[in-house]
Amino acid sequence: MLINPNYHCGGAEIPVGTMTPLGLLYVGGALIDDNHNVKLIDASKKNLSIRDIISILKKGRPDMVCTGSSASTATIKKSLAILKNAKKVNSKIITVLGGIHPTFTFHQIMKEHPEVDYIIRGEGEITIKELLKAINGNRSMEKINGLVWRNEKGYVVNPDREPIKDLDSVRAAWELIEDWEIYKNKVTNEKMAVVGFSRGCPFFCEFCGQWNFWKKYRTRNPKLFVDELELLNKKFGVTHFFFADENPSFDQKLWLQMLKDVVNRNLQIHMTLNLRVTDVVRDKEYLPLYKKSGIVTVDLGVEATDQHLLNELRKGTTVYENKQAIAYLKKHDIMTIVNLLVGDRHETKNSLNMKFKTVQKWDPDLVLPYIFTPYPWTQYYKKNKAWIKDWDYQNWNYVHPVIDIEEYDHSEFVSDILDKIFRFHLRKYLLTSFIVKDRYRRKSIKGFILKTGVHYFYQRHQFLRPLIKLLSVKEPSMIKLYGKGV
Repeated sequence: MLINPNYHCGGAEIPVGTMTPLGLLYVGGALIDDNHNVKLIDASKKNLSIRDIISILKKGRPDMVCTGSSASTATIKKSLAILKNAKKVNSKIITVLGGIHPTFTFHQIMKEHPEVDYIIRGEGEITIKELLKAINGNRSMEKINGLVWRNEKGYVVNPDREPIKDLDSVRAAWELIEDWEIYKNKVTNEKMAVVGFSRGCPFFCEFCGQWNFWKKYRTRNPKLFVDELELLNKKFGVTHFFFADENPSFDQKLWLQMLKDVVNRNLQIHMTLNLRVTDVVRDKEYLPLYKKSGIVTVDLGVEATDQHLLNELRKGTTVYENKQAIAYLKKHDIMTIVNLLVGDRHETKNSLNMKFKTVQKWDPDLVLPYIFTPYPWTQYYKKNKAWIKDWDYQNWNYVHPVIDIEEYDHSEFVSDILDKIFRFHLRKYLLTSFIVKDRYRRKSIKGFILKTGVHYFYQRHQFLRPLIKLLSVKEPSMIKLYGKGV
């Protein structure tokens, strides 16, 4: 049984929606292809409580429970609670934990949480298959790279596993999804799937640890990737694809080959993805192809509005490239979302004001601030560990301040972010959203403003909270964009 923890924090979840759990689907594909019976429980999308999960475990009686998620630091408490309760249901259930957080914090987890039998570090598709063979007596546990396991003396940390060379040798088990109707883009109401064209990133940003997790940048075969898009589109009716990639366009030749194949097959799909501003500038002459292939929204890793901070973060981009990328995408009616990092320990009211003034001049479609979060495996953590104020990992999600800001009260800081998001979009679109030419872009902008507005009024007007809670019962993230929410 593969269980995706029930966790909502807002942020990117507001415009996109709760996503298909791609990591667990890949683990599921490996297990199914090795003749194991697998069931996926998406507690996040179905908003299941621990009590609900216990009931499912009692009824399903699995031999093994695996859990983990893409937001593995913020979900670690819930993942551990799932495994602990699995052991209470039946102490013989084998428990497995995976994801980026346990990959790097395995010592702490194995010492403090006896409910965890195994931790899979790094990519899990091959490791999980070898683990099952070892449990069944067909392989030595010591020879499984990427595995942390218990023995009579404590626990053993096996050597790291080499990155999977051929990404097309593993697959996501889309057949595990029983109801595609629950996976929809919240703004456009399209069926949506999370897919991956590549893994890893060749850059070394200080605030990000994905490059250290995946170790090596790799890309799938463009034709086989488009085969998967076409399968999801024609078999399951998926029309919106969100790319899980940190850097899908780094290999320009393969990237453009993939986009051309989507166009040649006349797939009527939409794509949302993260891109580096340098790749957008590089591909400025190919942006008509971007648009024709179905790229409708680009999350730009702008991160900062001043060059000093970009250099300090080892981003490898310039402020001018940030401005250029936004302008090029807008020229071709591709919606731009600016990801802006805020809230380091030197943040002030004035510096936050200046960031938003600069972004306002750049004129993106949407701006989505991310609060600096010092994940334990990053260089940013090493520099800021002494300033961490909140050690509750459930709040380590880019929407809660966890670092002590020297001259800025945390609650005032969060309040100011909300005000600036709301005012930025209100000023930009109150009287002009209806004249945005591209229908899809116009609909997406209106939807994002509505959903962020819900949270704004939830925080500002307490008398509206009971009504907003009632209206948001099926969408927990709607009132959890920034701050504690509910």
